[in-house]
Amino acid sequence: MEDELEQFKVEVEKWGQLQGEEREKQLDKLLSFPSNKAWLESDEGKKVKEDAEREDDVRGVVLWQSPLHRQYLKTKEGQDWLWKTVSDAVHEDIDTFASGLDEAPAEEGKDFNIGLRLKMLMEELAPLYHKDFKGNAIWKSASAMAEARGELLKRAQALRSAQRLYETAQLSYAEAVFELYETFLSGAFLRPYSGDISRDPVLWFHPAETILEQAKANGWEVTLSALQYYVKQGLIPKPIRVGLRGKALYGPTTLPRLGLILKCSKEGMTLAEIKKVMPESLKATLEANPKRPEVKGLLRLARAK
Repeated sequence: MEDELEQFKVEVEKWGQLQGEEREKQLDKLLSFPSNKAWLESDEGKKVKEDAEREDDVRGVVLWQSPLHRQYLKTKEGQDWLWKTVSDAVHEDIDTFASGLDEAPAEEGKDFNIGLRLKMLMEELAPLYHKDFKGNAIWKSASAMAEARGELLKRAQALRSAQRLYETAQLSYAEAVFELYETFLSGAFLRPYSGDISRDPVLWFHPAETILEQAKANGWEVTLSALQYYVKQGLIPKPIRVGLRGKALYGPTTLPRLGLILKCSKEGMTLAEIKKVMPESLKATLEANPKRPEVKGLLRLARAK
């Protein structure tokens, strides 16, 4: 395995320097290594390939998940290569974020804080499947990213002239994004900003007006004050706040939670009683609709180790 990995390192670095048809040929070579080839014929490999069919670069996505590539990412060479790949995207994100600071007013919801979204979701969903979500790699890296993003925002607003402090927060954010993107490549297998609702947590969050419109479409009588009251009572998670204005966005389980609250209330249950049965009822509701795109993504995240 070690000799094979050493050879794989050489070939994968060549792959990163090629373009067009030569790059495709090199990809074939990488996937044909014995360990990767055997994995592709396994149930896990077939499942990854099936999931990757939605992507533009199917074979590239499969290569990322292959055993040799996962081993490569744990080496110093792999870490250096991944850092360079992710840092390009991070710097573009930071440049866009920084250039928007002088806009007045800032666009609501422009700050796509993926760390804050995933942290909130893991805190809500992990207890349904694991005892301690704080031991979860995604929660740890998402928490670090959310904290770093908040620090970046705070410093950029209050201390724009203090360039040294801003750069420190910028580096912290970049490092946290790097950690979080590493966990995306395994475990939950999410792809933020992809536009695919089953994989993109950014698309799972909505403002109160959207939640109320969806409730109305379901024939439910729900007001904004009622929604806020359920949040206060702990029946619905608090919304996250994004952007310079702190726009409130509610998580993807808000609507099914509302449905369960209204159903149980009609059956004569008190809010305290509903709160006790909510975790198991919510879990049953999610698992009864596994093919719905947003539910598929939630279950993938909730079950991530």
